[in-house]
Amino acid sequence: MNEHLGGGTPFATQHGVKGLEFTRVLAVVSKGHNLFQIPEMLANFSRRDELVDKELEAFIGARNLFYVACSRAREHLAIHFTTKLEPASLDTLREWVGESRITSLRFDGDTVVGGE
Repeated sequence: MNEHLGGGTPFATQHGVKGLEFTRVLAVVSKGHNLFQIPEMLANFSRRDELVDKELEAFIGARNLFYVACSRAREHLAIHFTTKLEPASLDTLREWVGESRITSLRFDGDTVVGGE
């Protein structure tokens, strides 16, 4: 993406930042790509040892890509999910980062209408 825009953007795909590091990273995670379902990977994390075949392959691919995105930050990492997460996904995140570091926001158009 950076090359496509002539080096004039701080934005990059998760694949494009492999091997790079930044002081601050905002990782934006959606449910849009068929091969890398990060929300689904988070939901399945507690039962990862039970996964087989294509389900395991999808889990590993999403887990590895999530690792690449999150491990680029040297000091500060924020992860923004553009889709509502299942309770199991939130449980995984709570276990990893703690309840106090998770903020849930609800939007109505461009306006924040609630949060937890």
